[in-house]
Amino acid sequence: MSKTVHVNFAVTNTAIMNKTLDEMGIQHSEHGDSIIAKIKGYRDAEFNIKTSRITYDDMDVSRVNEVKQNYTVNLYKDQAIREGMQLTQERSANGVVTLRLTR
Repeated sequence: MSKTVHVNFAVTNTAIMNKTLDEMGIQHSEHGDSIIAKIKGYRDAEFNIKTSRITYDDMDVSRVNEVKQNYTVNLYKDQAIREGMQLTQERSANGVVTLRLTR
């Protein structure tokens, strides 16, 4: 039996979250203060912008963690590019992402 999970996670840029979900091939739509993503569990994942909470099915924990990681990387990339920096990214075999910034 699945359970609903609630975690705090601030989505500060809706456009970047939408881009992240697009890149990951996850169907999603905006509803009020939330982005609803169709991951795979019994319930859709809800990324609530106003309350900084994610609500999702416990079966989707690894996929939601992947969304959180990719969103954070995309957010840092966007900020670095806006500041005129060059950015390189490496991902190790175990999923660790390393970002290198240079001017």
